[in-house]
Amino acid sequence: MLPRFAKDPAFTVMENPGFWGYRLRFNMEKLPEFKKEELRQAFAYAINRQDLVDKIARGAAIPGSMGILSPHRRWYNPHLSPYDHNPEKAMGILAGLATGPRMSYELLVGGDREVRIGEILKEQLDRVGIKLRVVSVNMKARDARMGKSKMYRL
Repeated sequence: MLPRFAKDPAFTVMENPGFWGYRLRFNMEKLPEFKKEELRQAFAYAINRQDLVDKIARGAAIPGSMGILSPHRRWYNPHLSPYDHNPEKAMGILAGLATGPRMSYELLVGGDREVRIGEILKEQLDRVGIKLRVVSVNMKARDARMGKSKMYRL
């Protein structure tokens, strides 16, 4: 609907960067294979963050960075590796892992939008051979379960 209002002189459209985002966190305590940086890198290359923006936010967002802050923030680190979407590179990394990670994981999500994000991630990761089982619980249960484990974000 935004383009319709943006063209109407009766309205002024103001844009401000959001102050929140979604994170993918790995339970390195329960699944020690996530301590391997290469495995986390394979996930990063397999995920098409622009596709998530287009499908979840209808293009009205920016793809997430590998850091905590978005590029709009003063303390954003522009020197982080971008990990552009590259499924071939992800598959190469996975093939090169010496111990061969198990390729099936559970993704814990909260409500509606997180379920949709989880389903898109499931499709994207399946293309490189990683199977996800998206498990939706209420946000309070999800946060409590995540708070009990040491997690590392992507």
